[in-house]
Amino acid sequence: MPERLTGKTVPTFDPHGASFTAELLPQIRENGFYLVSFSRQAAPDAPPSLHYHTGIIVRDGEAVWVYSTTTQSGKVIRHNLASKDGLLRFRNSFKNGKGSCKRLTVIAVQSENPQ
Repeated sequence: MPERLTGKTVPTFDPHGASFTAELLPQIRENGFYLVSFSRQAAPDAPPSLHYHTGIIVRDGEAVWVYSTTTQSGKVIRHNLASKDGLLRFRNSFKNGKGSCKRLTVIAVQSENPQ
């Protein structure tokens, strides 16, 4: 974590990076609830420029599910980030485009009475 957080220093994850699952998955706890914001930026090291999509992440045993919806269909989509096929489908859903690199900001929601 940066010493001083600003809109330009918020830690994010690169969903297409080789270390994505090694960085993110160990932090996702059973019975935890995580909000995720998807953003686009002009270059991999540039600050996020547009938060355009949201979702949640939950762990269910060995599976780590990311849930989001689409504006076109209104359906809930889920991807298991802990499985090879689920991670591939997730990455294909959130591809980098010309001049647009995707990043994820993940926020843990803590329970006052953890069980």
